[in-house]
Amino acid sequence: MNLILTAKKQKIRELTIYVESGIGSCPFACEYCFVAKRGEHRVMTRQTLMDCVDFLRRVCEKPKALRFFGTEPLTQFGLIQHARAYAPDLEISITTNGWLLNDERIQWLADNDVRIYVYSIDGGPEHHKARRTTDGRETWERVAENFQKLLPSQGKWITARGTWAPNNGDYDLVGRFRALEEIGATSIQIVPALGAPGWDERQVAKAYMELADYYSGGNCPSRFIRQALTRLESGKQNYQGNKCNAGKFAWGVDPVGNLHLCHNEVEMDEWRVGNVYSMDVNESAIALSKRIDRFSIDRPECLSCHARNLCMGVGFCACENLRHTGDVIVPTEGYCKHLRGFTTGMQYWLSLRQKKTIATWLTA
Repeated sequence: MNLILTAKKQKIRELTIYVESGIGSCPFACEYCFVAKRGEHRVMTRQTLMDCVDFLRRVCEKPKALRFFGTEPLTQFGLIQHARAYAPDLEISITTNGWLLNDERIQWLADNDVRIYVYSIDGGPEHHKARRTTDGRETWERVAENFQKLLPSQGKWITARGTWAPNNGDYDLVGRFRALEEIGATSIQIVPALGAPGWDERQVAKAYMELADYYSGGNCPSRFIRQALTRLESGKQNYQGNKCNAGKFAWGVDPVGNLHLCHNEVEMDEWRVGNVYSMDVNESAIALSKRIDRFSIDRPECLSCHARNLCMGVGFCACENLRHTGDVIVPTEGYCKHLRGFTTGMQYWLSLRQKKTIATWLTA
């Protein structure tokens, strides 16, 4: 099948861009990073960037966005500037670790409507130890300062996104949220590294219950938590459906124009859909996308799970499944342990909220 037709069928309207790949492509060496950063160091050229934009315009009558994602977009800031000049009509956003920001770049982003939606910072300095530079330097102080500098121009939409791995029994969610709020974050997402070993369901439940106590059962700056509470409060018991959508709406693109099912993998051949130059189609990747879409948890071992109505089926990420279990629809052990603990924590959170409602009603 022709790659353009395939992209149309998959309703592609965005591209997530890796400006670099391979050894030396990021100033950080985060312990849990899903990008291995192996092999030849490659840097996207301006011509490849323009060819990718042209490809997107051929696919979609009204393309939506370019998302600069990896490995660290600010290593090639000139490409971001060129993208804005070449595609003034497209939304442009960045996911960044913030290390390479400075006052001049922050001002340019504000002046040219280039948004940082996701800023990677794991909490306070005690939670940020896994995010060191390639030469071993600690990074929290600098990235926290740069985050605060962004707030006047990007604060309405920026999310402080941390990665949480239970290394050495680290289940401190309250400390992470408190530290990020102290530097000005109003949107916070702490994402569990579900391929990491050591997840304990009871400890996860306790961590979320402590967070519920910290917020006294009230609102939390995590959209993911708010959505879970809303769903539980609605009383819906049905499976909410697979939300992965790998291969749909947005493809990842690497420095040489290879297209991938999503932004989460540019190093595995299984994830490669095609290339903007050769226009070939890797049918096995499209088959993976279809397999993900068809997945359901209507099976005996899932029907009795108390976390079923918050389950995403393939987990947070089909690509993570492929990395750690060898199958896009077999979630990691950590996914199920975290989800069950998370659900228990959300049920406790909801009970606090309901108690507050009853108390308010009784004293009215």
